[in-house]
Amino acid sequence: MYEVLGVDVSLWNTDSAYAAKRWFDPFIAKEKGVQFAFIKASEGKAKDPQVDKFAKLFADAGIPHGFYHFARPEWSYVDQANLFWSIIKDFDWSLPPVLDLEREGVGLSFTKAFLGRIESKANVKPILYTSPSFWTSLN
Repeated sequence: MYEVLGVDVSLWNTDSAYAAKRWFDPFIAKEKGVQFAFIKASEGKAKDPQVDKFAKLFADAGIPHGFYHFARPEWSYVDQANLFWSIIKDFDWSLPPVLDLEREGVGLSFTKAFLGRIESKANVKPILYTSPSFWTSLN
């Protein structure tokens, strides 16, 4: 069986997450076989405070990477997609943008509109990350 090892990282993988010694090191990850990464760029209407640092570290480590947005139902897809794009547009990324769906209340119309907006800006089809049960619950 062929296996590709990848990770996703965010504020929660750093000392900034209010827990000692949680920093995720891309150089050690590469030594252990990590072949790609997705970096959290935003959630709702907030930029992940570690996105800039992780983008540089993964680029310096030579690990192909992309960025994801964690969708929140409280705000419009337009505001969230615009924020996400404004954060990732100037980074070098080798993997398509990702929409992470995990919160109740984010519907199918939000999802389609967000993905369409990002696709039109990035000129690449984004990835949708969710569980099968969450996806089937969307309406």
